[in-house]
Parts: sequence; structure tokens; C-alpha cells
Amino acid sequence: DPKRVLSVQNAYLMTSLLQSVTSSGTGATLSGAGTPVAGKTGTVNQQGGGTRDIWMATYNTEIATAVWMGFDNPDSKHRMSGSISGGDNAATLSRNFFKAAYQGKTKPQFEKTR
Repeated sequence: DPKRVLSVQNAYLMTSLLQSVTSSGTGATLSGAGTPVAGKTGTVNQQGGGTRDIWMATYNTEIATAVWMGFDNPDSKHRMSGSISGGDNAATLSRNFFKAAYQGKTKPQFEKTR
């Protein structure tokens, strides 16, 4: 049996905050997804310069995704440019996924609490 671990109000607040990430924050690339999404970007910088990992976790009321890009064993030859972040390539891949998933389909909407 499912067990509620978060109140409806807190779930709404968290989703609202994470929607701001995809509409005007570090994941604003997702504003072009064509459907409402909430998400969180992430970036891990590598000691000595460059970026080790980037990610973008996104969801709507039907689908949850996580995109990770990086190197298992980064070194001076295996790292991403220091200027890349989760809001770049990982967010673009997430946006493209949601655009394709909902092309020609009804877009789910997040419910507002009362």
C-alpha cells in the first residue's frame, strides 16, 4: 500500500519551486519543452579545472527523467569544458525528450492545491 511521505501542500510548493528552475532558472532551456515540467540541474567541477559531471532531473505528472553526462574516471584528457553546466547539454537533451514525447498529444498540467 502506498504511504504518503509529503503533504499535498509541500508537494505543490516543491513542484512550484522546481518549475521556476525550468522557466527562468538554470534549467530555462526546458521552457521550450512544449509542456509544463519541473526540474533540477547539477554540475560537479573537477579539481584542477573542467567539469566532471552534469545532470538534469525533470518531471511532469506523467514522466520523470534524469540525464547524466560525465566521466567515470576523469583526468586531464577526460573532462568537459569548465564552462559547461547541467543547464546546457543535459537540459537540452531533456527538453528534446519532452518535446518529442508530447508532440501532437495533450500536455499534462500540474494541479494547484487549494
